[in-house]
Amino acid sequence: MRFKQNTQRLGMAKEVLASLQIFGDTVADRLDADQSEPAEGEVVFRYRMLFERLESDLVAVRSGIVTAEDAHVRNLVRYSNQRNRNTEVTAGLYGQQVWVRQTLSGVYGQKRGFELGAYSGPTPRYGEDLLREVEHTIQLLREPEGDQASIRVGGVTIDFGEMALDLETEKTGFGEVRAELERRRKAAKETRIRKNEAIAEFDRVFPWLAQTLESVFRLAGEHELADQIRTSSRRSHRRQEGDGAAEEAGDASSDGSETEEPASPAEPAETAPSESVA
Repeated sequence: MRFKQNTQRLGMAKEVLASLQIFGDTVADRLDADQSEPAEGEVVFRYRMLFERLESDLVAVRSGIVTAEDAHVRNLVRYSNQRNRNTEVTAGLYGQQVWVRQTLSGVYGQKRGFELGAYSGPTPRYGEDLLREVEHTIQLLREPEGDQASIRVGGVTIDFGEMALDLETEKTGFGEVRAELERRRKAAKETRIRKNEAIAEFDRVFPWLAQTLESVFRLAGEHELADQIRTSSRRSHRRQEGDGAAEEAGDASSDGSETEEPASPAEPAETAPSESVA
């Protein structure tokens, strides 16, 4: 996929590059032929060399956007996949904690939850709140306060140690997934910076490349071709002005963040991965 604003940039570069590649040799030969014979030892300016440099620079700034954007989109996909995985392990840890609480409450009564597992009120559903309660519950299951320990009720053994082990297993997986989610979030932020740098380089270079080519085409009398290039150059200026207005609007918003930037894995957004790349 391509971000909309970059699709427009790449389209403009493609149009100018096509004009240069299709008509550049003819125009360069004509202009070079019009030059007088150089004196012995004189360095000769050749329009063909100029066109080769313009083509090289156009290809470079265009490729820069493509490469940076592809890397960023891939990191956004990785982040989204990990966010889905985070939702799964959060649900698993939550479910295990609920089961422990229900088991203890069923055996010892609803009112003893804090004494048995350091819990009270509804089970937290997300992130750090859930993690803290689970850690406290594991500690009390392994080192109970008072005489409550593994017991047998109605032919069923309630083993505090096994309950703690099951919770610990879920908690470990939860922590690993959250750590990887944060790594992928940072990776996506890094490639977003690289993408924005490539865009800034394009916006700095492309208008001048296009204007240079337009001027040389006019010098050669190719006014219709020059007009086409001028149209692309003007669209580039409008594109930059539109981006500037959007940036100012973003700065005036509550956080000034772009919709494509991954949010930190804060709660409760974890449960609904909805990374926008528009």
